[in-house]
Amino acid sequence: MAEVKWIKLNVAMFDDDKIRIIETMPEADSILVIWVKLLTLAGKKNMNGYIFLTENIPYTDEMLAGLFNRPLTTVRLALETFNRFNMINYNESNHLHITNWDKHQNIEGLDKIREQTRRRVADYRERQKELPEPEPTECNVTGNATVTQGNATEIDIEEDKEIDNISLSEKPKDKKSSPKKEAKTFVKGDLEFTIAAYIFNKMRYINPDLKKIKDFQKWCKDVDYILRIDEIDKDELKETIDWVYDNDFWKGVVSSPSGLRKNYQQIRTKMLAEASQKPRQRERLFYDVDDLIPH
Repeated sequence: MAEVKWIKLNVAMFDDDKIRIIETMPEADSILVIWVKLLTLAGKKNMNGYIFLTENIPYTDEMLAGLFNRPLTTVRLALETFNRFNMINYNESNHLHITNWDKHQNIEGLDKIREQTRRRVADYRERQKELPEPEPTECNVTGNATVTQGNATEIDIEEDKEIDNISLSEKPKDKKSSPKKEAKTFVKGDLEFTIAAYIFNKMRYINPDLKKIKDFQKWCKDVDYILRIDEIDKDELKETIDWVYDNDFWKGVVSSPSGLRKNYQQIRTKMLAEASQKPRQRERLFYDVDDLIPH
């Protein structure tokens, strides 16, 4: 199974003003060891800098003290220091996040590692389905493509429409494909291209500084996997994308179609659970208020 084996550390780390201030503090060595342990744990979790036990269970100070084999008081001092210096932050669910993780780590490389195992299993299952099939014919994928694989490494996505009005009316590709793979270039008008652009525009709505995607063709390919291999309906996919980027936790986790695919079942479970709980919460609130009315 592919997993993260390394993270990036700046060689000028100890020249940083924050680190130099920490070095003047009591238990400075222990605090710095805890900082490196947090970085490696974030890399091991490979969730874009978030550190948590499960989606619904954030790490407590006591849990981290056990994981790091450090006294609880030292761990709390370290966390308070990192939080004060804006080296870490917490979301509304109290999940710990390494600030500027995306800036300092190779996010595309981490996404690739995170997706590698899943793609290998999916490809294997696809091949198994195709074994009884007769000798396949060549699949024509040239079409009217106007963008070559060579110049598709860095694409400016053009926001032609408001993100909530993007049409997903095109039909997904046939779920059967030839075992003999050919490079497919996705172009404007393809459903995969449209959905990938939809995700990009959702992210750009949250972060206006986001200008380019280095390999937009890979984004389209991952969308193709979601539609064709995972057999996700396009309307369900759009509903899920809308929910992800309206959720305080998941919009910070899902930064690409591969990340969406990796966490899709977990996201759908959470999404449907929330939807089923809302009527009960309203009913309970009604009775709570009613109990306060004098009779």
